Amino acid sequence: MSEMDKATESSLELEKLLERKSHNDQRLLELIQNRPPRQQEGNKIEPRWDALQSESELFLAINLPGVLLQDVQISLNQRVLQVSGRFRESLLTNATFLRKDRPVGDFACELLLPENAGASYESALENGVLQVRIPLNPAETPLLES
Repeated sequence: MSEMDKATESSLELEKLLERKSHNDQRLLELIQNRPPRQQEGNKIEPRWDALQSESELFLAINLPGVLLQDVQISLNQRVLQVSGRFRESLLTNATFLRKDRPVGDFACELLLPENAGASYESALENGVLQVRIPLNPAETPLLES
């Protein structure tokens, strides 16, 4: 087998491996995106959430479909934001489930905030998404000693 044939064969093998890796990566992404909410200690559910940070604020979006604002507790103590509450059972009491995917029970999530996070927050629950905004104090740059 010539060097050119070996190089071509190696190149084809590499292409197959990369194609398989790409397929596996895509499948992993699909599995991650479609995963059910995780159960925490004590059977608490950890809802899916995103945290974004700009120069002036920290923004959280927490998926809480079917949860009422009165069923949500938010606390901010010493840079730790805690959100907890309860996913309630179905509103229909005299019906039989044909499929049950929605979480039921207590939920909780916790986030350690950056040092420049403010001590207050604003929150709103719209369309099943709890939005929490926390102002950030301007970052102080430490003075360098000479």
